[in-house]
Amino acid sequence: MFSSKTDQWATPQNFFDELNKEFNFNLDPCADEFNHKCDKYFTEKQDGLKQNWGGCCVFCNPPYGSVLKDWVKKCSDESKKPDTKVVMLIPARTDTRYFHEYIYNKAEIRFLKGRLKFQGENKLLNELKEVLDYNPTDGVFIWKKDIYKGKGKGIKVVNKGDIAGCLNHDGYRYIKYNGKKYSEHRLAYLFIYNESPKYIDHIDRNKQNNRIENLRKCSKNQNGQNRSKMSNNTSGYKGVHFDKRNGKFASQIRNNGKLEWLGYFATREDAAKAYDQRALEIFGEFANLNFEIEVTKFGDSTNSAPFPSMVVVF
Repeated sequence: MFSSKTDQWATPQNFFDELNKEFNFNLDPCADEFNHKCDKYFTEKQDGLKQNWGGCCVFCNPPYGSVLKDWVKKCSDESKKPDTKVVMLIPARTDTRYFHEYIYNKAEIRFLKGRLKFQGENKLLNELKEVLDYNPTDGVFIWKKDIYKGKGKGIKVVNKGDIAGCLNHDGYRYIKYNGKKYSEHRLAYLFIYNESPKYIDHIDRNKQNNRIENLRKCSKNQNGQNRSKMSNNTSGYKGVHFDKRNGKFASQIRNNGKLEWLGYFATREDAAKAYDQRALEIFGEFANLNFEIEVTKFGDSTNSAPFPSMVVVF
């Protein structure tokens, strides 16, 4: 007997991607605004059980509770329509009535080895999607509502419809929300793929081009290989200047009215980081940094299902 505390198990993106290479899905009938896998999808309010799936290639990962039998029947019925293919991801429960009535000897069954790691609920992502809209075609984020600072309504700092984010010293765009800083390329990847890999590469080397087709997951080595060559002009960082005599970047900070020498560095970024480290030591929360502390953990999680799974192809 299988049991769990929830009947909602979000499909792992990498698992879906592999299936999608084979089937090229265009409808997710059991989804919501945040976790849909296809551009066309039905929410709980729209009720995919009542919709017409005809002519579509469907991926269905339904709730695993008492309504699962209704979704299996729906998938079986819809697959009989012309030009319709339906693929389900469900628990491998071969002792159920719906398995023998609609699946066994009537559909292709692919049992999955081990326990599939489903995506857990990402509360941070849900919160960010409540206030930000991302357009994958142009890579731009738009505020979906007015944002206020301070208690109650406080002071309005963002207007609904404004373009979100701004350009930083390092060439990347960042968005500030609730006192935290998020890089736009990481948010874009998270919004579309529901994951935040450690390294994300801009394919065309343009750090401001956050169109989803220009972003790809990569290794640290691959990311470094695709960096543009630096130019040795003004540094663009606070407390940093280029010393032509030795070809290195110098870092210094003003402390109690006097300049404090921090050293020479091979790159402007290293010199700027040295400045930031010392600024934090001296000024604490009042430090004016080159690199504001960026959020690197986006609340994503995975949970191994307490049951084996199977893919059913109707």
